[in-house]
Amino acid sequence: ALLRHPWASSLIESRLNAGPARLRYLDAVIGVLSAAGFTMPMVMRAIMALDSHTYGFVLQELAWPFDDEDASEVAAAFARGLPAGEFPNLLAMAEMVSTAPGGVPADFAFGLELILDGLERLLGTAGH
Repeated sequence: ALLRHPWASSLIESRLNAGPARLRYLDAVIGVLSAAGFTMPMVMRAIMALDSHTYGFVLQELAWPFDDEDASEVAAAFARGLPAGEFPNLLAMAEMVSTAPGGVPADFAFGLELILDGLERLLGTAGH
C-alpha cells in the first residue's frame, strides 16, 4: 500500500490524531506483543523498529532511479565506473549483483526476519 501511495507514510507519522484504521492497527500490534510477554516499554520499541523498517524500506525503494529488473545492468555500469583498486569490497558486491540471475532484489522479508528474531531473543532475556 505504501508503494502505491508514496505520500502515505509521511502523512501517517505526521498526524497527532490517528484515524480509526491506524488506531485499530496499533491496538492490535500492542495486544499481540503484550500477549507474547513483552513489557510496555519493549512493545513501544518493537513498534518503532517495525515501523522504521517498513517506512525506511519503502522510501528507499521509491527513491531508486531504476526498476528492480534493471538492477544487474545498473550494478555492472556502477562497477565499471569505480576507480581501479580503490573500493575492492564495493566492487565485489557490484559484480555479484551484476552477475546474479535477475539481480539481487531488495528483500523486505530479510530485514523483517532480523527484527523479529531480535525481538524473540529480547523476549527470552526479559525475565533475566
